[in-house]
Amino acid sequence: DKTRIEMPARFARRAEHFYSEYRRVRQGVTAWETGNLKLFGKLSFDSCESSIHNYECGSPELIAIYDIMRTLPGIWGGRFSGAGFKGACIAILPTRSRLRRNSLPATLNSSQNTKRPSSAIL
Repeated sequence: DKTRIEMPARFARRAEHFYSEYRRVRQGVTAWETGNLKLFGKLSFDSCESSIHNYECGSPELIAIYDIMRTLPGIWGGRFSGAGFKGACIAILPTRSRLRRNSLPATLNSSQNTKRPSSAIL
């Protein structure tokens, strides 16, 4: 906490992301090893939120897809990765989940209003 006070706010948020990500990874390993995929999914959502707000990463397209993904029923967790290189969104679903393409919001089924095509793989 003493070091955080002395840092510029932006650096303090990035450090918070780093240390909270370390804790989430440790918890995520345990969740994965014990088969607690709902907790693992929550941790992945938390990780992405921290990436967006504390580390300030993500393209507008990936953040939009991530925000939509969070609202879909049956998704336990998810995040994006590789935001500096177009990236991808990853969703964690139950094994028997059947999310149909026509049940996705129109914004995921279309690449309109973007300069680069985006795709969602669920």
